Amino acid sequence: MELKYSPTSPYVRKVLVVANELGITDRLLLTNTDPRAGIASLSLLNPLSKIPTLITDSGGVMFDSSVICEYLNAEYGEYRLLPEDGQRRWEILTRSVLAQGILDAAILVRLEEMRPDSEQSPQWISIQLGKAAAALDFFNTALRRAPLNPDISQITLGCALGWLQFRHPHRPWFANRETLQRWYLEFSERPSMRVTAPEA
Repeated sequence: MELKYSPTSPYVRKVLVVANELGITDRLLLTNTDPRAGIASLSLLNPLSKIPTLITDSGGVMFDSSVICEYLNAEYGEYRLLPEDGQRRWEILTRSVLAQGILDAAILVRLEEMRPDSEQSPQWISIQLGKAAAALDFFNTALRRAPLNPDISQITLGCALGWLQFRHPHRPWFANRETLQRWYLEFSERPSMRVTAPEA
């Protein structure tokens, strides 16, 4: 399989962590791809020109990290990271969406802060930070009862928190969230997280 990727993308990292947890990294051919470069070959595969984009062994094309992770889990992981059915599946998917929402909001903040100061909207930044904070508070409570068994929601959360530390290190994401901080420090020591950590 070929994975169109960028080494600092948190969405790509999520796929790579899943592949590491499933022990299938040797099946992935990584092709470093900058979607901002307007590469025609990427847009032919994915009309949105986004990464990650996966080309399967049979020539099929998949995009969006959540879809790719589900595919790898089903085809190569025997549903180890996300059950095939049942209530637990829906709980994990819901928490995965929430964890990805933290990431989505933080990326919007970063994009806004990259604009000239005179064009930035403090209100927009505040709204997005508020969304991220509410989701972080949820996980700070929920993780008190969660075993440290990786599933797709925990992998998504770990990658989101890693990106916050990578791109927004000046913000106090773990202030008054000691449970979340302890969980992240332990989870980030997993081999799958260490080997996929982004580098500046």
